[in-house]
Amino acid sequence: MSYSITNPLLNLGNINRDDLITVVSVGFRHGEHRFIRQAVLNWLAAYPGDLQFNYFYAQSLLEDKKSAQALPILEILCNTDPEFVAAQELMFTTLTLQNKPLASIVSMIYALTGKEAEGISVAPWSKAYRISQEAFDKEKLEDAELSIQQALISDPTAVLPAIFHLQIASALHDNQTIFNGFTNQIFHGTLVFRRLITK
Repeated sequence: MSYSITNPLLNLGNINRDDLITVVSVGFRHGEHRFIRQAVLNWLAAYPGDLQFNYFYAQSLLEDKKSAQALPILEILCNTDPEFVAAQELMFTTLTLQNKPLASIVSMIYALTGKEAEGISVAPWSKAYRISQEAFDKEKLEDAELSIQQALISDPTAVLPAIFHLQIASALHDNQTIFNGFTNQIFHGTLVFRRLITK
């Protein structure tokens, strides 16, 4: 998705999203956190729901040693898109810097990536989610369904298993529809063949 915006802060006139991402990336490489925040805030004034630019804003705050200001932005990002791995990992860094509890975020990251943090246990729902994801990747949909149900039973409030359960159910439904269509074609073909034989 490539939008353009007039950005007087950059003194470039119209700039599209992809070009602004490039400019922001260069800003990070050179440690120009204040410039990044100005450019990002200008973009967010026009497109407040752009998660990537909200992430850049939080990242610039964190790299500028303003983790307390980055935390609420990351909380919104992680709640809005629980599958946004980079935001979850930045949240882990922020919580670590603030000496806050890490078990919940470690479980999210483990579920999404399989990465563990030394000395921090992972929630049972997260382990079941990981097993389900691996089964799904191997197209073992029934196994994936059983594991994701274990994750949901383990913690009914966990968002990731609920989202993934819908994806598995959709895939199972698609497979069942394909199977039903195939068996209907076989059944119909058999009937046609029988009619031809009896004539």
